[in-house]
Amino acid sequence: MHSHKVSPWVPNQHGAWSMLVGPALVASIALIVFVALRHPGDTVLRLMCLVCIVVAWLTGYFTFFAFGLWVKARNPARRRAYGLPLKVYGPICAAACTFAVIFYPHLLFWALPFAPLIGLAAYETLKGRSRSLLSGFSTTFASSLIIPAILHIITRPSARILAVTAFVGLYHFSTTMYVKSVIREKNNNPFWVASIAYHAACLVACVVATALWPTAYTILSPVVMAAALARAVVIPRKQRQGKKYTAKQIGLMEVPITVGAYALSLWALLSILL
Repeated sequence: MHSHKVSPWVPNQHGAWSMLVGPALVASIALIVFVALRHPGDTVLRLMCLVCIVVAWLTGYFTFFAFGLWVKARNPARRRAYGLPLKVYGPICAAACTFAVIFYPHLLFWALPFAPLIGLAAYETLKGRSRSLLSGFSTTFASSLIIPAILHIITRPSARILAVTAFVGLYHFSTTMYVKSVIREKNNNPFWVASIAYHAACLVACVVATALWPTAYTILSPVVMAAALARAVVIPRKQRQGKKYTAKQIGLMEVPITVGAYALSLWALLSILL
């Protein structure tokens, strides 16, 4: 699809929507359940702050998406069209961040990890490499960091919450590696090997985490990563044997594993908080 057919107001990168919405939704549900069960007296203020963070997160991504189109545009009229969402979403994002910090000043801490990640993604976009692995790494791990950022409304980011965050980040980056191996790099065997190696390393990390922190939900984390590793091996292999897959088919095949990863993450967070 050519950029002039893309609406700068609504991102068209379907795979990115999972990373945009999933971690924020998981953290939001965990926070709402915690507040309802443990601190019902603070519900209004905490939920107002939650809304501010979610609005800032969504409009921040919308701003970044429009920025990417604006950078690539060469036609002045198109640049003006792509610049309008920047002028709308950007101030909304800034206002939402400001209100969240007014409610809970300690949330300003999250500027430290988010700033370099977002800055790295913006730099790659300016260099015309918006779909590079480096850009994918920065955006996927930024999306996972929304989990402890949201939960910081109710608790400090403990080692266990950060472990769940790492699991989500590792899984999401595995989808980046996998999708590249079957679409943009589908004939690149070294990249396929790198993708398999990354998935295998993630599986080992989950096994080690389970050994160090054995719980009902950590035991299932290697199952999710094993499923991710299996599809990272099997689907590209079938492609090389002549099997054709559309981008939609690849996306739909990813849904069960992604839902499993989110369900496991939510279970883990609720267990940690409650």
